[in-house]
Amino acid sequence: MNLNIRLVLLLGISLSFFSCSKKVVGELGEKPEKLPRRKTGDLIAAMDSLMLSQPQSYYCKITTKYKDTNNQITLKSSIRIVRDSAINALIKYATFPVASALITKDSLIVIDKRKKCYKKGELGYLKEQFGVSFDFSNVQELLWAKPVGYDPEQKYFQIHDPYHYIISSHRKREIRKSDKNKKEKWQDDVIFKYYISPELNKLERLEINSKSDTANIEVRYFEYEQTGPYLLPQEMSVLISTPRNRLELNLRYGRSEVDVPQQMILIIPENYDECP
Repeated sequence: MNLNIRLVLLLGISLSFFSCSKKVVGELGEKPEKLPRRKTGDLIAAMDSLMLSQPQSYYCKITTKYKDTNNQITLKSSIRIVRDSAINALIKYATFPVASALITKDSLIVIDKRKKCYKKGELGYLKEQFGVSFDFSNVQELLWAKPVGYDPEQKYFQIHDPYHYIISSHRKREIRKSDKNKKEKWQDDVIFKYYISPELNKLERLEINSKSDTANIEVRYFEYEQTGPYLLPQEMSVLISTPRNRLELNLRYGRSEVDVPQQMILIIPENYDECP
């Protein structure tokens, strides 16, 4: 796996700290019905299809509600993405801009408007600060409800469940074994579990478990919207559990545009100094 679990932790913390037509809704609280058995190949084909269906460019307004053991806050963001190239974000608290950022495949710039300073560097800076092997595409995948960290060249396995279609990076018995040997051969492993909708056209849930980080991430997609040719999320939640903290984020997507050219503009004011 080329994804360190701290990447998703970083995304959650970044959104929280600084931080669209016909609807398809997943109802909560309904009694699940047993699903017909599907071949593993059918589920893998669905995953491949999800990865292929991504916009070339994207714009959306997102309201983020963040909560941890000590804080609770609501932020509003404007997100612009040029696929596999750049992500531009403007974050507001109430009506006041508090931060902006530009992430490319090998660099990042973050402007802190409250402290009137900026941080500029390569993505290697994130690895130094957080131990992250940063993969730019993982951020896109998470925001667009695509299978985060999925590699079409890797072998995946179906976990048979009468109520869900689940594809996993590891066999069920391997996952059980990893729970018993957390400090041995599984120390550097990240286990991915993808829950695919009964229609095989979208993700319902994503679980990421890292033995070395002792952290668990659960992402749920509650509502989708058909935007042009793409089925994109309208609401998602992220639950991040670590030994010292529990982070909860709810992202509600607003007006969005796909395949409309986006300008990536980030200007550092002349009176801003570099952040310490």
